[in-house]
Amino acid sequence: MPMGEPREVPDSILTHLVGALVKETAQFMLQHWQPDGILQPPDPFGMVLEWMWVAEPDRAVAMVSDLLWQLRRGGAAGRSITLDTLMVGLPLAVCALPPEQVDALLDRVETEVPQHLGEDVNT
Repeated sequence: MPMGEPREVPDSILTHLVGALVKETAQFMLQHWQPDGILQPPDPFGMVLEWMWVAEPDRAVAMVSDLLWQLRRGGAAGRSITLDTLMVGLPLAVCALPPEQVDALLDRVETEVPQHLGEDVNT
């Protein structure tokens, strides 16, 4: 997975960049998702999530949590988006990771995202 040259990015700037990516990703997904289709994050989100998982796994899980929060808050009436719904498409977004890393990411997401959001994420 080519990442280019490393750069120093202040934590506050990285937080803003990731936050903007999450919000833009949620808007894109809500515009293009059909309830009978797979809710898959687009490639830019997947690439950043892959990198974040390797660099800062806690922040990667928080990214997914924030994405789900944005999807649930921005969803149209009658389109309840659950963690289970997101979990179907999430592995497709991180397909450059080795399978064992995808499994580890999904395990942490499934365990920790409900704690981050403090709500029943599957209703």
